[in-house]
Amino acid sequence: MNKGRLVGLVFLAIFLLAATKFTSTYQQESLSSMVVPPATETVAATETIEADACGTIKRITAAGAVTTNTTNTFTTPAANNQGCFMLVCNVGSNAITLDNNANFKSAGAADVIVGADDCLSVVSTGASGVWYQVSALLAN
Repeated sequence: MNKGRLVGLVFLAIFLLAATKFTSTYQQESLSSMVVPPATETVAATETIEADACGTIKRITAAGAVTTNTTNTFTTPAANNQGCFMLVCNVGSNAITLDNNANFKSAGAADVIVGADDCLSVVSTGASGVWYQVSALLAN
């Protein structure tokens, strides 16, 4: 076997090993970044909605029509929820009113009534920050 052909085979082998490593790493990282949504949270009057669904859907429901806490609609903004993005969906049949307050800034600067099967997106700015409504209410 000539020297040039051997070098070519070595480069081909290295390329194939690198491609296999890249594919395995990419697949592993893709699978590990999937976020499993938490169980549906039942919201009672004056309660705070937990920020436990960062990067996924936050399913909420209520036993009757309710309004959230008037100080913290969602878990108090903190360093550990900075950049937390949640798609909040009412999976129940009763309206849940998200109170517009110092820690939750809604798109219209007013309370947001989330009806049955309605969704909206929110994001936290983290410590000493606020939660912002970053999408229109998707009324279904």
